[in-house]
Amino acid sequence: MPLGGRAATEGLVAFGPMPASSEILRALLVVQPLDPHSRIDARHEVVVEHVEPFRGGALPARPGAGPLRFAAGRHALAPGPVLPLRIDVTEAARAAADRADRRLHLLLRLREGSARPLVLASPWAIDPQLRPRVELMLH
Repeated sequence: MPLGGRAATEGLVAFGPMPASSEILRALLVVQPLDPHSRIDARHEVVVEHVEPFRGGALPARPGAGPLRFAAGRHALAPGPVLPLRIDVTEAARAAADRADRRLHLLLRLREGSARPLVLASPWAIDPQLRPRVELMLH
């Protein structure tokens, strides 16, 4: 799942069904680098947006990048090895739990442009341990 690069690629992931919103204490989106030896060449930021359910096709999940103050989560990346990302998406998970389908739909993008994309493991990664997941702390 490449993010950024010359094509400004974005990634869409969905999880669910979510438990009742009142049960969710914390929700973390965990995404892994596809290649454990990959490196980041400059400072970047991964932005996670809570989007409406997507059905695929040529249309984007939303017409344009939302203001950062509305982001469901953000994670700064420093130059060096790409490590697993753990991004707090608690409020988005609670909002998704209150929807009729109780599914959490997230769009990931790289805020700062780079010629090389950040390549994360997709939901279809061969190794299931690398696939994106949401870790929930419930009460």
